[in-house]
Amino acid sequence: MPEFFIKQLAQGIKEKFHNESVEKEHRLYVDKTIRAHAPALFEQFAQVLGRYVDQLREDLGNGVLATDLSFQRTGSMISIDKPELPFVKFTARLELERHEIDMAYVTRSPKPSPQENPGLTDLVVSLNVGPQDSVSMQLPDGTAIYRVEKLAESIMQKLFTLKS
Repeated sequence: MPEFFIKQLAQGIKEKFHNESVEKEHRLYVDKTIRAHAPALFEQFAQVLGRYVDQLREDLGNGVLATDLSFQRTGSMISIDKPELPFVKFTARLELERHEIDMAYVTRSPKPSPQENPGLTDLVVSLNVGPQDSVSMQLPDGTAIYRVEKLAESIMQKLFTLKS
């Protein structure tokens, strides 16, 4: 009868740890899905943001307002810099371990003095798994974003909408 005893042990373990095992399986599924899809999502975000920066540069014309506007993409890091008129600094980094896109930005007009620390505003975008293995983004205020164009538009508005 040792088989019966083992079956009882197995059943007891299954019952005792059912909820924990379901939660762990879900966490593993979410992690696997985000690792599989988030890099492509971040790449699309970088492409759209880069396109928006190029369009802004073009629309600003050939003068000093456009010449110092830069966009860079290196691995899982994006940056937008404009040293003045207006002063803008933006970074975004894909953090797969934390299922986030960490962003920080500052925008000022006029340009801060070298002694002044303009202070970055952090913006953490959570990555979530939706139906059919889709990855969506969520802003800190709970707003869900399903298209990278919407996130890029929001970032450009935060960076380049000037306060009177």
